[in-house]
Amino acid sequence: MKIVDFTNDELCNLKRKDISIYNSEAIIYVYKKYVIKIFKKDFENKKYTLTLLNKNSKVLQKELEELTLPKFIVNVDDEFVGYGMPLYVGSSLTQVLKNEKISFETKINYLTRIGYLLEKMDQVRNHYHELKKLFLNDLHTDNIFITHDGKVKILDVDSMKIANNSIFKSLYLTQPYYSLLYSERLKNKYHTINDSKILPNRESDLFCYISIIIDFLVGKSISKAKYESFKYFVNDLKFQGCRKDLIEIFLRLYSLEPNINPCH
Repeated sequence: MKIVDFTNDELCNLKRKDISIYNSEAIIYVYKKYVIKIFKKDFENKKYTLTLLNKNSKVLQKELEELTLPKFIVNVDDEFVGYGMPLYVGSSLTQVLKNEKISFETKINYLTRIGYLLEKMDQVRNHYHELKKLFLNDLHTDNIFITHDGKVKILDVDSMKIANNSIFKSLYLTQPYYSLLYSERLKNKYHTINDSKILPNRESDLFCYISIIIDFLVGKSISKAKYESFKYFVNDLKFQGCRKDLIEIFLRLYSLEPNINPCH
């Protein structure tokens, strides 16, 4: 992968980017037609993850065009500090879902296409041995971008699970968010490692995706709700006319049954 070198002064002179769009625990700059993401910690694991993504970039670009893959590595004074990705024109999914001028049907279309991406990831894991451990992990609406021409793009791929990289934090999978995931009963379903980490897997990716849908339909985040409150919100959706099959899919999140992708 190409390396772009900066001095510390050169980097600091770049324009800062609003991190409410490119949401991350990092410093974001604009450089030409790219966004540069500068990490504050975990450098070796981030570099390893980006290297693996770049190694498999041909397959990923062909099969999973929604992923915003790294374009170059950023070094400051010959030390790895981050990477560059394309600068998109558009809005985060968070902004799109809150925009009253955008129709409900259009919003559902964007949410559905995320489900299609997860289906394609199933196929990639099945067909490419080196990508059998590829998962989005940190899937939430600030990490999903809708371009001006309606394309869905996944940001912050540096937090993905791939091969043997270490686990990165995930909004929906980290305490205290959805703390019910860490119950002993669901340990095998969600691959809970301890009381604060989940090994990313198909079930956890679907959990994040379905949680995004529920929060959108309910109209607020219920990520800290206790189980009884969760059931209340879901049952309320039922009374509002939400499809029966969707209600069953939502309730499966805390059952021992495998999660179902609701994109169809």
